[in-house]
Amino acid sequence: MDQYNYYGCHDTTDWKDFLRSQRPSYEWLRAHVTDGKPVMLAEFATAPDADDPGRQRDWYARIPGAMKELPEVKALVHWNRPTSGDPSAI
Repeated sequence: MDQYNYYGCHDTTDWKDFLRSQRPSYEWLRAHVTDGKPVMLAEFATAPDADDPGRQRDWYARIPGAMKELPEVKALVHWNRPTSGDPSAI
């Protein structure tokens, strides 16, 4: 499950912080797959906010604190690719 903050992409105007973008999949995995094994977030990222460039930085800076809410996550893999500048392409 790859969860993203798609803000500004695919006609989405809802900014999701890291927990809002990750918690639903985390909880589903714990309830329906296993609650006894560690979890890896295989891909995650946020789209930038052109009106607030610091918002993307802050999204990433809050991840360490947010991890306390997802205690079984033991690995994270960040999706990193340059954007075209066209939000519909993300």
